[in-house]
Amino acid sequence: MYAPRSRCIPHWKTASVKPERCIKMPIDPDKHYPNSDPELDVVLGERQTRNRHRHEGVGCPYYKLGSRIVYRGADVLAYLEANRVNTQPSEAE
Repeated sequence: MYAPRSRCIPHWKTASVKPERCIKMPIDPDKHYPNSDPELDVVLGERQTRNRHRHEGVGCPYYKLGSRIVYRGADVLAYLEANRVNTQPSEAE
C-alpha cells in the first residue's frame, strides 16, 4: 500500500511514493543525522554528492567525529533556508 503523497516526498529514481522510500518532512532540528541516513539523500543529495561538497568546502555544515560525519538537523534546515530560491510569477502583458 502506498503512503499519502501529501506527507511524503517521492524518491527521485522511481518518481513514486513507496512506504520503504517515504521520507517525512521536515528534518527534525533536534536530531543528529549520520552521513548514511537516507533522509539526507532527499534534502542534501546522495552520499557521493555530500562527500564531494565536503571535499570542495561547500554544502551543509557538518561535524566530524573521528571518522564519522554527522549533520545536525538545525544546520540542515538553516542550509536549506539559506539556499531557498524565491520565484516571482511572470507578468503577462
